[in-house]
Amino acid sequence: MFEVEPLLMWYLIYLYVFIVSLVLSLVLTRAMIFLSHRFGVYDLPNGRKDHERPIPYLGGVAIYLSFLITIGGHMWALHEFRDTVGIVARIAAHVHYTAALGEKPAVLRALGIVLGGTLIFVVGLIDDMHSLRPRIKLAAQIIAAVIIVSFGVRLELFIPYRVVTWVVTILWVVLIVNAFNFLDNMDGLCAGVALIAVLIFFFVVSPLKQTLTAVTLLAMGGTLLGFLVYNFNPARIFMGDAGAMFVGFVIAALTVASSFYMRDHMSPWGLLMPVFILGVPIFDTVGVVYLRWRAGLPIYMGDNRHFSHRLVHLGMSKRDAVIFIYLVSFAVGLGATLLRYMGLLGTVTLFVQALGIFAIIIILMIADREKRIREQSGERE
Repeated sequence: MFEVEPLLMWYLIYLYVFIVSLVLSLVLTRAMIFLSHRFGVYDLPNGRKDHERPIPYLGGVAIYLSFLITIGGHMWALHEFRDTVGIVARIAAHVHYTAALGEKPAVLRALGIVLGGTLIFVVGLIDDMHSLRPRIKLAAQIIAAVIIVSFGVRLELFIPYRVVTWVVTILWVVLIVNAFNFLDNMDGLCAGVALIAVLIFFFVVSPLKQTLTAVTLLAMGGTLLGFLVYNFNPARIFMGDAGAMFVGFVIAALTVASSFYMRDHMSPWGLLMPVFILGVPIFDTVGVVYLRWRAGLPIYMGDNRHFSHRLVHLGMSKRDAVIFIYLVSFAVGLGATLLRYMGLLGTVTLFVQALGIFAIIIILMIADREKRIREQSGERE
């Protein structure tokens, strides 16, 4: 059993970090809306985009700065005041020397995440201002993943070969970065699904004394909630590639830095939790890539084949489609939290349940395809 006093202390810290990042995000997002109007930085409507008017496009800057100030500022405070304030010394010692995975201190792994995330953010911001070639963005994502691996953030997976774990980690990070970037196709969708995932991950890792990971998750959670206030339909600001890729990178890195399995009292099936909790972005990405490949289109070319667009085409409003996807994300992710306590039978049951949910989505997508075929046939007649 955990001691009551330290547990209460940490949950007060978690609440404090969440509120600080939330307030920062609200203020900075509002500031970015003003600056976007002031300097004319807009996402302009075009044939494949849903919005009908120019929307401020610096939301990614607000997300990045809110997260960086929250994490970086408090890391600096822990370093500066660890010898003068008793409770700060306790927190600093825990943060600097407690590591959930790997041999390197947790604070060093956090630095790697910040550095890799900064690279992703800068490349995304340049892409928002001046479109970059997809290969350049992919190269930046791989380099950012290599950075966190070199700082000790990597998957273990019971694999004795370090090179294999490095490759798997890099592939996972690139997948999730692009999954959230692809998911940013409707007001509030990417930020809301990311917020749900972050909060579920927090409630998984916080009881396991993975304090730095939990704090970082809540810093991102508060940042996302503050941004979502302005990004939910009808959106007053977009996060752009800078925000979507940065959010995806931080979430991917934190899933790698977290431990979802403890040998003494947890099922190894808990290692599958990130795949389930991030099931919606992964499913949408795999589905869209497959449809674009089948149509002979470049997989990086934006279109209206996303699950959210299909729901709207079937008759839902944009807001209802986003809320529906929120509920799917919550249902699949919440069930995944039980994996660490389940044996093979329970895991198979949960897997079948998740497949059932995604099967419903596939049926809706097929219905949308048939509706489109009927509409095209009617136009030809």
